[in-house]
Amino acid sequence: MSEESPHAGPMIRKDFLDDLGLDIPETIDEWYSVLTAVKNSKNPSIVLSMPARGVNETIGTFLSAFGIAPEFYQVDGKVKYGRIEEGYKKYLETMNQWYGEGLIDSEFATRDNQSLNSLMDSGEVAAIHQQSPSFISKQKALGQLWTGVPYPSLVKGQPNPW
Repeated sequence: MSEESPHAGPMIRKDFLDDLGLDIPETIDEWYSVLTAVKNSKNPSIVLSMPARGVNETIGTFLSAFGIAPEFYQVDGKVKYGRIEEGYKKYLETMNQWYGEGLIDSEFATRDNQSLNSLMDSGEVAAIHQQSPSFISKQKALGQLWTGVPYPSLVKGQPNPW
């Protein structure tokens, strides 16, 4: 039996991690360190590709680490709205820092799929939230080794709340 690729979620260039002797990031701080190292050493055109709205609407790849969902959700029978919770402000502050340091695609809000796919196919993207089961196979055929990554948490060893 062959290993099945992830169908959706955060993914990163495993070949970049291996070249730099880095482990798969598990926390927001580890993601920051890994993305910074990749940017400084590999210099891809896009270190991290983000959805056009800045949040993956199903769970929020990085947002969920802050204990909230992107839209409405419930905790212990109480309905909450993620974008008004304190965790959302912390998420925005973190993403603002990453964006300011060039870790997030500067054109994420306007980049179309065709240009992103072209950059990915040419090896110019280091990390992404992907929703395609054929993605890893396609990139492997192009000489890139990608791997699925667990949704990050804020604390090492503590699972992502979603």
